[in-house]
Amino acid sequence: ALPEGVCGAAAVWLRGRLYLTGGDLDGAFSKQVLCWNPAAGPGVGWQRTADLLTGRRYHAGIALGGALYGLGGMGAEAQALASVERYDPHQNTWVSVAPMTTARYGVAAAVLGGRIIAVGGFNEVNNLRSCERYDPGTAEWEALPDMPTARRGPAVAVLGGRLWVTGGLGGATTVEV
Repeated sequence: ALPEGVCGAAAVWLRGRLYLTGGDLDGAFSKQVLCWNPAAGPGVGWQRTADLLTGRRYHAGIALGGALYGLGGMGAEAQALASVERYDPHQNTWVSVAPMTTARYGVAAAVLGGRIIAVGGFNEVNNLRSCERYDPGTAEWEALPDMPTARRGPAVAVLGGRLWVTGGLGGATTVEV
């Protein structure tokens, strides 16, 4: 069981451990990161790791190249965030990396071709059609073609070398590739 209730957090599996980042703890935007190691044995529960640099909820979490990334989300002032952070589990540290070109919460993300793809979300005014791609080798984001359907909170998966986007607020019954 979690040590406390969390809403709007991101969960990421990285190197045999489950990380739970950010979210809302009793109405406060959290920087908290919890880690569960199933190999640790009975009685060993969730452990705290280094906090995120920015409290965020409704963000995306993704693992790439042995690191964990936290993308976008809603910040403490209920604003959409463009910021991106990378966690090094060996150093137990978070660092800021290049921000997305678009601030968004309710964003979804996946890894395709060694790059992070950020999809949809909400920019405080509208659900988004926009997608962008992060290359960790160049530390740069680039815009991708827009989706036909604006949506926030979609589910994404990579299958057959393609990114599948389904559901979400504004696109509940649609599937796009």
